[in-house]
Amino acid sequence: GSSCFKAPEIHSIFIQLLDSGSVAMAAYSVLIGVAILSVAGGARIARQRQAGSKLSTKYVAEVPIFNYELAYKGAWRESMLELQDNQESWLVQMHAGISQAHLEAACSAHSECVGIGSATGNPFLELICTEEELQSVLEQEKEEVDFVEPIMPIEAIPEIPVETSVLEESPWGLRRIRSRTLDAMPKNDVGKADGGKGVHVYVLDTGVRTTHNDFGGRAIPTVQVTGLFRPRMQVCKQGEITCAADKQGHGTHCAGTIGGTLYGVAKAATIHAVKVLGDDGCGSNMGISKAIDWVANNHFKPAVASMSLGGPRSASSNEAANSMVLAGVIVVTASGNSNTDSCTF
Repeated sequence: GSSCFKAPEIHSIFIQLLDSGSVAMAAYSVLIGVAILSVAGGARIARQRQAGSKLSTKYVAEVPIFNYELAYKGAWRESMLELQDNQESWLVQMHAGISQAHLEAACSAHSECVGIGSATGNPFLELICTEEELQSVLEQEKEEVDFVEPIMPIEAIPEIPVETSVLEESPWGLRRIRSRTLDAMPKNDVGKADGGKGVHVYVLDTGVRTTHNDFGGRAIPTVQVTGLFRPRMQVCKQGEITCAADKQGHGTHCAGTIGGTLYGVAKAATIHAVKVLGDDGCGSNMGISKAIDWVANNHFKPAVASMSLGGPRSASSNEAANSMVLAGVIVVTASGNSNTDSCTF
């Protein structure tokens, strides 16, 4: 079964590194092929599914339901005690360009609708209903609907153990991005101390330990997703260090790769903690879509979104990322972490 539904396990190697004050060393462990203001080697994320299964599409009221075979299945449902056996949580992606009034009216017209995105960010409806009820909703709203996906679990696979010995030279990945050719790589260029100054980087991950000294006060608790079933957004208050906090380790090491003082790519960037995965490294496409909608509507420019997330192809996650791009946010995602065919994403 999925590790998302077992007792939370802390990744001891990262916690040891963070407690020792070496967020940069944790970042170094995955600093491979990094791009400017990107996460170098983010978490490998996978979605639980049957080995060898293919992602399927079913049509209901002429609307495609992507990843239909993941509905109604597995330990994921055991965490949703409010769901009846014949119910599912559905993400209904609406057409880009829909008005906010129309989006709100579409939700208000159906008792199955329990949440919405936004017309200015990521427009979607969150439904909890049976397939028959979903069909009724789609028959009425299909002219404004792109597709549907069931809510799906996303989980962080543990990182490869790292050596914590003292570095003899600057990390390879950090030096590599300073040169366009391998033969011209500098030996010790870790970047300018004011690199990325004025840029706001939104780190969508397990949260960030914003109080870590390697961030020099530049990391801000910003917003967090609470709950797997019917996830909700909680905006952090100023100075609320327990909000969007990282007790898993991965989000902090990604943030350290981005903007840590010692080995960060952009050492003066402002880091915004956006917690979309729980302390066990688990989240959902619904929670991530809601967080992306929030960032699209509330970011400060110039803005970058770092998402060390992945797994089998999710149309809703792709559309959500596109909504941030349209809002003027540069989106950077981890790639190649699962060592699988990129054409399936």
